[in-house]
Parts: sequence; structure tokens; C-alpha cells
Amino acid sequence: MKKNTSVFLSLLLVLIASYFLYWKGEQALEKASAKFTVLAFENTDLNCNNNSLEFFIENNQKTENSYRISIFQNDQSLENYNLTVPAQSKKLIQPNSEIRQNLCSQKESFKYEIKIKDKSVEQLIYKLITLQ
Repeated sequence: MKKNTSVFLSLLLVLIASYFLYWKGEQALEKASAKFTVLAFENTDLNCNNNSLEFFIENNQKTENSYRISIFQNDQSLENYNLTVPAQSKKLIQPNSEIRQNLCSQKESFKYEIKIKDKSVEQLIYKLITLQ
């Protein structure tokens, strides 16, 4: 009987410890993910077409967030605007058609750059567009 009791208590202790560690780990992951925003290109092609100029902002925070978006070509500003992304959602963004036409009608390769800024953090991505 004592052997069965000790096995049962050991198993119960292991289950409680596992659940506690899982719960604390989930809390830590949720806390870490609640503080970041993802900025990335939707597609990594280096040519100039509608799809290669698209990018997205993924707001993993629990509140909606406003971003200041700036689009550059060779460090020259093309467009600036504000965008609000709802809490825990992803927004796909395409530059307006005029900018796409101007960029893709270039005669030489160029640096296509996106900057976003929220209250405290500025993020930057870019790619070198290769024209044939």
C-alpha cells in the first residue's frame, strides 16, 4: 500500500510541476509576443512588379497601434502616411499605383526601403530591386 501511495504522490507531483511550468512558459511567451510588431516584405523577389513591392505590418500587441509609414527610393522619400493596424492582426500594404509605375519604369536598379515608426520604435526593411 505504501508503495502505491508513493508512486501516486510522485506522479501527482510531476503532473502539477509540469502544468505549472507549462502555464508559466505560456505566460512568458504571451508577454514577449505582446510587445512586438513584424514588418516584412510579402515576397522576396528582387524584380519590380506589384507583388515584389508589397509589404505587411503584423501588430501582435493587444491594442491597436498607429504607425508612420515612409517609403523611400535610394534614400529619397516617395510617400509618407499614417496607418492604424488593429490589435493582433496583419495588414498587407501596396504602394499606390503612381509610385509603382514610377519605380518600375526606372532604367537602373535601385534601393526600395520601408520605414515604420510607432511611439517608441522605428523599424526598417529594404531590398535592392534589379531591373532588366
